[in-house]
Amino acid sequence: MCGRKVLFSLAIACFLGAVLIGLSLSQAQQAPGERVRARGEPNAPRDPEQMQRMMTERQIARIKETLQPSAEEWKVLEPKVTKVITLSRQTGGMGGMGMFSRRPGGQGPQMPRDQTQVGKSLEELQKILDNKEAKPEEIKAKLTALRDARDKAKKELAKAQQELRQGMSPRQEAQLVLIGLLE
Repeated sequence: MCGRKVLFSLAIACFLGAVLIGLSLSQAQQAPGERVRARGEPNAPRDPEQMQRMMTERQIARIKETLQPSAEEWKVLEPKVTKVITLSRQTGGMGGMGMFSRRPGGQGPQMPRDQTQVGKSLEELQKILDNKEAKPEEIKAKLTALRDARDKAKKELAKAQQELRQGMSPRQEAQLVLIGLLE
C-alpha cells in the first residue's frame, strides 16, 4: 500500500514538472521584442492602439454597470460618456495622453496618437525633443501649441461634461463624480 502512495506521489510530481517545463519552454520560444500578454489573458492585445481601445471599452462597460441606465438612457448616455473620456485623455485626465508614449530619447514603443489637435501637438513636441539640435525657440513654440490645444480641449471637455449631466439622476451624476468622469 505504501509503495502505491509513493508511486502516485512521484507520478504527480513528474506531471507537474512536465507542465512547468512546458510553460517555461513556451515563454522561451517567444519572439524577440514580443511582450508577454497582460495577466495571462490569451486575447490581450499587443498593439498599443488596440490596448487603448480595449481600455476605453472596459471603462465604458464599468461606467454602464455603475450607472445601471435603462437601454433608452444608455443610448443617449454612451456617446456622451465616450466623448468625455476622449476629451479627458486629451487634457491629461483619466490616464492622460502620455500613458503609452515613448520614453525620452525615442526608446520603447510609441502609442499612435489620436489625430486630434492635442495628439498632433504632442507628436510635434516629441519630434522636436528627439532632435538634440532643436533651438529653444522651436521647443517653446511647440510647447505653446500643445498648451493652447489642451486649453481648447479643456473648454470642450467642460461643455461635454455639462451635456453629460443633463438628464441624469443626482445618483448617476454623483457616481460619475466619484469615478472622475465629472467634476
